[in-house]
Amino acid sequence: MLKKDISRKLKENLGKKDIDVSLKHAEDILTTFLETLEEIISIEGEEVVLGHIGKLKNYLTKERNAVNPKTKEKLVIKPKNKIKFKFSKSFEEKIN
Repeated sequence: MLKKDISRKLKENLGKKDIDVSLKHAEDILTTFLETLEEIISIEGEEVVLGHIGKLKNYLTKERNAVNPKTKEKLVIKPKNKIKFKFSKSFEEKIN
C-alpha cells in the first residue's frame, strides 16, 4: 500500500467520523505525522508507542569485528543506529 492509498483510506475513515477533509489535507496530515515520527525516532534511545499497534525504538549497535569471506580481510564495523519494532500483543493476535 502506497502513501497515496493510505491518504485515501485516512480521508475515508475521517469521513465516517463526520470530519470532512480533502485528499490533499489527508496527505498533509499523513506527511506531517510521518515527519514527526521520523524526528522523534532519530533521537537515540527514544521510544514511540503507536497505540494498539506496537512500539518503535532507536538503538545504537556496538562496534564489532568482521571478516570479508572473499578476501579474508579483517574489518571493523562501526556502530550505527538501528530501529527495532515490536508489535503489541493485541495487534499480533488480531493479525494471526
